[in-house]
Amino acid sequence: MINLQDVAKEFGATCTIPEKHCKELNNTLFFQPVTFPPSKEEAVGGGIILAKKEKERIIPSFYLLEHFAKQIPVIEVDEKTAYLFTCGRDIFKKNVILPAPQKKYIVVNEQKEVLGVVKEDRAMLKNVLDRGIFLRQELR
Repeated sequence: MINLQDVAKEFGATCTIPEKHCKELNNTLFFQPVTFPPSKEEAVGGGIILAKKEKERIIPSFYLLEHFAKQIPVIEVDEKTAYLFTCGRDIFKKNVILPAPQKKYIVVNEQKEVLGVVKEDRAMLKNVLDRGIFLRQELR
């Protein structure tokens, strides 16, 4: 079971999405603001994806990251760093100002668009998830 509050704690946020509107199907948690009518077919998905569980890892969706980014301090990067980050590169700590210590940080560009997630590792911020993953997966 995917617990949104546990995911939120990693970023120092709180999740305000009501759990009564969340439904887990095939290791994916969906937000369903309206109730869908019953169907004879077995559902494979429905609503907005909030998070996905792969093996023991929970991967938050960008919808959920945008929800968290509105309530916590984020790491803002310039245009060049944003490009390199979405290509899968890590970020040097010396190039950014870190907010309060967390397990993971949300990275945004100058327009406040969520680019992905990093975690602290010595002199680097390791790329955990970025928007470029969708393009790199298509190339495989």
